[in-house]
Parts: sequence; C-alpha cells; structure tokens
Amino acid sequence: MLVVAHVGELVSQHASDVLSHFLNDPEKPDERLDDTWLDFGPAQVVEDLLAEQAAVPVDADLVIYGVTKIDDPRLTYYGQVSVKDLADLYATHGNALLEKNIRYFLGIGSSEVNKAIHASLAESPADFFYLSNGVTAIAHTIEPKGPRDGGRRFGLKGLSIINGAQTVASCQHFIATRPQADVSASRVLMTLIRVDQADEFGSRVTRARNHQNPVSLAHFAALDNIQERLRRELAFDNIIYRYRPESRQATPGVDAITIEDAAYALALFHPDPGIPVTLKKEPSKLLDTKGPEYAWLFNPQLSGRKVANAVRLYRQASRVLGGNELAAGATEKLIYRHGRYAILWLALHSNRVWLNRDGVLTPDQAGQLLSQPLDAWRERVRAAAAADLVAANKGPLAFFRNLTSTRPFVVKLRDAGI
Repeated sequence: MLVVAHVGELVSQHASDVLSHFLNDPEKPDERLDDTWLDFGPAQVVEDLLAEQAAVPVDADLVIYGVTKIDDPRLTYYGQVSVKDLADLYATHGNALLEKNIRYFLGIGSSEVNKAIHASLAESPADFFYLSNGVTAIAHTIEPKGPRDGGRRFGLKGLSIINGAQTVASCQHFIATRPQADVSASRVLMTLIRVDQADEFGSRVTRARNHQNPVSLAHFAALDNIQERLRRELAFDNIIYRYRPESRQATPGVDAITIEDAAYALALFHPDPGIPVTLKKEPSKLLDTKGPEYAWLFNPQLSGRKVANAVRLYRQASRVLGGNELAAGATEKLIYRHGRYAILWLALHSNRVWLNRDGVLTPDQAGQLLSQPLDAWRERVRAAAAADLVAANKGPLAFFRNLTSTRPFVVKLRDAGI
C-alpha cells in the first residue's frame, strides 16, 4: 500500500486524483500495489509519535491460590497470590506494572506504611496475608490455564496494579535488600478484574478503592488522560513529567517537572486576579480534579511545550524574587515574601505571549525575558503595598491572604501597567 506521510494541512484534490488514477491503472508498474492509498497526515503523525512514549503493557503469567470466579457483572477472580511472585513482577516491569495506579512507589524512608510492610515480612511472614489490605489489579485479557503448585495459573495481558502499589513495591524492596529472608510463606489477597482497554471502569475502581486510604485529592489527577498526554509530549524534549506521587531521588542532569510545578506556573498565567490569593492560601484547589481551577489549567488545548515554558519562567522568577527577599530590609522583605504571588502574577500574566514561543525556553532565555518586567513589577508592588498596608491597617501576611484586599490591589496595578 502506498502511504503518503505529511505534516501539511492536506493532500490537494488534484494530487489525490492523480494518485488514485495511478493506483487503479491496469498498466501500473507493480501489480502488488493496493488500489487505495493511505493519507497519513498530521493527526496520525502526532498520534503515533505520542504512542511511542507510552508505557509498555505488562503481559505475564500469575498463579492464584484458592481462586474464586465471578462472572457477573464483570469477570473477576480473587484469591491468594505469592508475595514473591508479585515482587518478581515489579522487579521485571517496574512502574509499568503500576501504570493505572494513582501513585508509584513512595520509598521506604518517607512512608510509615511501607516501613510496617517491611517489619511484617521480617517478623511474621506467614501472617502477612492477615496483616495486609490486599491488592487489586485489572487486565485486558485473563486466560485461565492449567494448575500450578496447588494453585491456578492465569495468562494476563495489560496487567496493572490499581490498588496496593506500596504493598507490591515494598515487598520487592524488602526481598532485594534482604535476600536471606524467607518469604515463601507470604501471600496476599488479590482481586483481579477484567477491564477492556478503553473502559473507564478501571479508573472508577482506582478512585473508589484509593479513597479508603490517606491520599490527597491531588493524587487523582493521575487518572486524567490529559496528564499522560502531557508526559508523552514533554518526553520528546527530554523532560520528565511526574504527575504521580513517587519516591524522588535527586539525579544530576535530569530535567524534571512535577504536576505541582505545572499547576503553580500555569495558574500565574491565568487571567483571574484572585489567583495570587489561591496560591497563597489554598493551592491544593489547583489539583482538585473536580474543581473549576483544575479544569482551567489542565484543559485539552494545553500542550507540553506550554507547560515547560510556564515552569521555566516560574522557576526563574521565583529564584530572582527569592534573592530580592534575602537582600531586602525588614518591611520590604515581608512584602516580597507574602506578596510574591501578586508580583509573579503581574509579571507573568502581562506577558502571556511567552507561552506560545517556538520550542522550549532554556533557563537562560527565561531569565532574559523576565529580567526587566519582573524588576519593574517588584518595585511597583513594593511601593503600592507600602501605602495600602497602612491604609488597610494590615501586615503583609494578612493583606496578601485576603481576597478582598489583594484582588483590587493587583487589578489596580495591572490596569495601570508598568
């Protein structure tokens, strides 16, 4: 088949007619050519490029002991699985096994729950089944196979742990760091549900089962397909986008952006003059997927490039403003500290064109763009706040946390310009 790949808007009608005539000509040079041709345009190019950055699906065999089957309303199996088997799966596939979960492994040192899992395996491995909440997984295909070691073997395609990520990863960490420990008697309850690839039921189960755990509303942003699209787009610029909570060890030379970075940065480009108060007082609202703020920021039109540029500008502006705060006198220092989001909003929002530049800004380019306007807005806010604080009889903290005082303050400065 002839494939015409292009990144222009369309193949002209004339070109289309010539191609069709050529392919349907009885005298065409190669009879193996199909009579039709494939128009592989920009949409297909982007779709296939993004697909290259997708996580590799996990296909594996797993033995379930004492298995029980439920046919209706969804094919489900539940029973006991070996801790060692699950740990081996995580060792082989890593975070791909947790792709549909809201979190990756949080590490041992930062999680009391994960420390407790280590202790249980060390002190009473045979009782682990009773001490664990269990694991929930989904798979696109569940194929029962023959018996194995007293259990039933299943062939699984598209396997993902949607609840119990910390259990599985902590068990693997324990086995890897204490190879002499015997965990052969350790098992955990598993619920395995067949969910078609395009079915949103898996996300519903993930949300429901994780609501029972101490998780932030922001964690559920991991279930938003927009976040995964942004991760794939940013990967083309060698930027790691972390939209799931995970253990984050500093790696020199790695360019990474967190979802928190993205939310703060994008908010500072939003036209709502109440944003500085939201960032100062209730920043968690930005990542509540049920709230209007999240929908403003992470919309279908948002590109990875815009996220990267917003974060570059936000980080550089924050760094410069932090230096100004350190060098300032007592009163001025407090204005910069508590009014920082008002200053950043005025400096960034007034230059929204920065987000639409070609390519991704380097930190140096972001610094050059910001240098003059940021300094000008910093001075404007300092001078205006010095007067308004006296008039309102408030300190900088109380003033900039209050929507009634901050909104008209930034609107007045915005409208006057620099």
